[in-house]
Amino acid sequence: MPMFQKFCLAIAVMVPLTFLHAPAFAITQKQWSSVCQKHVGLRSGLSRTDTRGAGYGLDDGAEPLECFQAPPPNWDKRLEDTITFMLGFEDAADRYLIMLRPCRGNGGRYWEQRTFPKCPSAGPTVIASTEHTMGSYSVPELIRWVMHNIPE
Repeated sequence: MPMFQKFCLAIAVMVPLTFLHAPAFAITQKQWSSVCQKHVGLRSGLSRTDTRGAGYGLDDGAEPLECFQAPPPNWDKRLEDTITFMLGFEDAADRYLIMLRPCRGNGGRYWEQRTFPKCPSAGPTVIASTEHTMGSYSVPELIRWVMHNIPE
């Protein structure tokens, strides 16, 4: 067996292919079920308790039975794209990221269909909000904040 093939075989044995394709912020089945059943969403607000207005449904518009299936394969990318889209608004740096419920994603998607679906009006129950305005965080930090605060 040529040296290069031995090297590739050794790497293949040591590094499972699933590891190579695992997203950096993979949602777990338990988190997905929680988000889906509780209709958890995100919005930006002028204060940490500002629940007025629309949001984005982290349930990705899923039907009730889909809550018990595997999370959508593109859920992690949609989270990143939704946060990036939200940060694109003129006053985003001065707003707080708020996780709230209920926020059923049944509206349109934005940014070439890459965001979570819009919630026409977000619910009054704040689950968590960032300590500082969104301009104080990078996109990966906001994603980690979301993943850490998903209720179980």
